Amino acid sequence: MLPTPRQQPERSLADLLCKGEIDAVFSARPPEPFLKANSSLRRLFRDSQDEELSYWRRTGIFPIMHVVVLKRSVWESHPWIAMNLMQAFEKAKTSSLQRLSDITASAIPLPWIVDRTNLSDVSVCETNRGT
Repeated sequence: MLPTPRQQPERSLADLLCKGEIDAVFSARPPEPFLKANSSLRRLFRDSQDEELSYWRRTGIFPIMHVVVLKRSVWESHPWIAMNLMQAFEKAKTSSLQRLSDITASAIPLPWIVDRTNLSDVSVCETNRGT
C-alpha cells in the first residue's frame, strides 16, 4: 500500500506569524523570515540556550522540546492511547539514540560525541518525573 500524499497547507506558519495572525511559533528551527536581516521577528528570549540552562539549573527539568496533544474526546473514547503514544515515542527515541551512537556511520560531524555524551542516561519518564 502506497502512502497517501501529504497535503500542503495553504499558508505557512511563518506567513501567519509575519502577518500577525498568530503570536508565536514553537519550532526546532526558526521560521525563514526570522533569518533575514530586516526581519521584525524576534526570539522570546535573547539568549535562549542560556535561558534553557538556567531553567534546568533552577528546576532540574530539561526544557520542553516537543509537544504531543490529544483531543479530550479521543482520549475519553480510547484511554489506552496516551500510554501507547508514550511507548511509541520512547521506542522511537531509543532507536534514534542507537543510530546516533553508531560511530561507524556518524549522523553528525562531531568526532568525540560518543565519548562526551551519556546517551544511555536519557529517559523521558524518569529524568522528568517531576513534570
